[in-house]
Amino acid sequence: MDDQSIAAASVETEKSLREQRIEVRRRRIELDSSKSIAKYLDHVVIDSLPEESRWANVREDWQTEIVRPMVPAIEQVAGIRNDYDGPRSFFYVLPKGHDKTGLIGRLANWAVAFSQRRITGCVAASTRDQARLLLESMEAEQVYNSWLSGRLQTYRLAVRGPHSKIDVLSSEAGASSGRKDDFAILDELTFWESPDLFDIIFSGRAKRLNSVVIIITNAGIRGTWQHDLYTQAKSDPSWHFYESPPGEILAGWLNQKDLEAIRRTIRPGFARRVLGNEWISSTENPLLEEAVLRRQMAKTLWRHFGIPKGHGLPELYMGVDFGFTQDKSVVWTDERERDGRILAREVLVMHKAHPD
Repeated sequence: MDDQSIAAASVETEKSLREQRIEVRRRRIELDSSKSIAKYLDHVVIDSLPEESRWANVREDWQTEIVRPMVPAIEQVAGIRNDYDGPRSFFYVLPKGHDKTGLIGRLANWAVAFSQRRITGCVAASTRDQARLLLESMEAEQVYNSWLSGRLQTYRLAVRGPHSKIDVLSSEAGASSGRKDDFAILDELTFWESPDLFDIIFSGRAKRLNSVVIIITNAGIRGTWQHDLYTQAKSDPSWHFYESPPGEILAGWLNQKDLEAIRRTIRPGFARRVLGNEWISSTENPLLEEAVLRRQMAKTLWRHFGIPKGHGLPELYMGVDFGFTQDKSVVWTDERERDGRILAREVLVMHKAHPD
């Protein structure tokens, strides 16, 4: 055998050994990940700056803190353990930029890829666009972690694994009646316009033993159905509740100077919600504001109330806030319910409407 043939054989041998080492490592990672979420999170590579990295190498202490309580509940659903008797409902309130979508995708990928029993689940978002972002987040981590490719198949709005499937839903696409999920993650609940999908997902838990529901969201609007749920979760022992302190940025990767520039540019109420993690009043709601601008300066607010027959005479309170500095005034009407809650019945925003 001449020198050229010997060199070529050596290259092929080295290539074969390298492929064997990669395959051994892949099998070890898969085996580790199948044993626990913690081991999976030690291996999984994520999209981070300046380059993709293992989550274990870049995660911060607060991230470890919020994941830890969910681990045993999810592992029990997946058939990894049977010794968990703690909360199965989780409510997290975090500001924008805190890897909420990434964390949702990470947990969903593990549940589909490594569950030892057949499970069905869903990841639900406010809109179709947000749902697609969730799916893209899940797909991206599959690309960064080639050892997942043999376990996961991604479709238009679903991800399938060896035994399981997770659907990606949006609250605007309909109620999806009849669902009975073992595992459900609800993204940015405070941007959902209707509680219909939430009600169906949560009520379907009665059909699934040990089912888990995880809500990860920004702060929202006081007096809404989301705020009622937030208040319940905060005091109910059947829920695990976590909320980052209002105004505090936990994520070390966020630039404070950039955030301040953003705050000065976007609407104050929206900034307080999504950046400051503060629950705000309905008069500061930019989504509601855009809706009422379309019927600005209507002759009367009363026709929009929709008070059902037999409700009895409501207690209504009207207020006016003259916007001298921003040349915008707000008229609102609140109703006191029989249980004492104050609900915003109508808000009217008027531009260039000074009292003089």
